[in-house]
Amino acid sequence: MLSYLKYSLKSVQKIAEEKLTESFGRPLYIKIKNHVDEATLSAIRKIESSAFREELRYTKEEILDKSLNDGFILILVYDLNKPVAFLFGYSEPSNPSTFYLDTVATLIEGKGLGSCLINLILLHCYESGYAFITLRTEEEDEKGRRLRRFYEKFGFRVYPCDPREGIAMINEIDKLNIILLLDKILPSEKKNRNEVFVQSSFYSPIYRVVAK
Repeated sequence: MLSYLKYSLKSVQKIAEEKLTESFGRPLYIKIKNHVDEATLSAIRKIESSAFREELRYTKEEILDKSLNDGFILILVYDLNKPVAFLFGYSEPSNPSTFYLDTVATLIEGKGLGSCLINLILLHCYESGYAFITLRTEEEDEKGRRLRRFYEKFGFRVYPCDPREGIAMINEIDKLNIILLLDKILPSEKKNRNEVFVQSSFYSPIYRVVAK
């Protein structure tokens, strides 16, 4: 009899917290929200003020307006009680089958925070039944970070758009991508030689024999 492991966004969130805590040597927490309150607004704006140049920062009103979009989701990472990274996005108004990844920001680099956020949002998109996830970025920011290359590591590819909007990237949300994602996220002790089972409320279950 084959043994099956079931992973949802909530369970992978817990695994991600454990991995970040191990990497930092102190507790890190991840919160996932579908709305924005005053404390959340303060956290977002505090991170943006350090992570982004001024023209890329949102006003309080802009953040609140974006939070009203269908499918809005916010993922926040806290180092003890200090917000250190966030991501938010929502359904594209003109195409509900596509998720638009609006903003990703982190105050600490080289510890896996950005990768953690992207992995979680990809899994969320799969569970929610999105066909694609899109974003706008730039080749390299003012700090020399190669942003296009970062997103390419997660399967995003460039597609044509108005150059004034930056670089447009898209990623297809399919079973194989999620399987490969889980392979990267799951600690080796949580994998086995049987099958990994991923349950989506939208798609049928997917299976893969394991040989993050």
